[in-house]
Amino acid sequence: MDTIACIQAPPVRKGKKKQAKDEVDRLKQAEKKKRRLEKALATSAAIRSELEKKKQKKKEEQQRLAKREPQ
Repeated sequence: MDTIACIQAPPVRKGKKKQAKDEVDRLKQAEKKKRRLEKALATSAAIRSELEKKKQKKKEEQQRLAKREPQ
């Protein structure tokens, strides 16, 4: 009976591997989310910049027209 006990392998723990894989997956997802948010922020900043340029151009056009009217 002692020989049978010696032959049995110790229980294999797959939990640690699973936890490590889950952690890697979680980090990958977090990195993806970060990149997605950075891209959205850059897009938003570009849109705001374009709107600001249009607003400034319109303001300059109105000022230019206002200067012509009194003549």
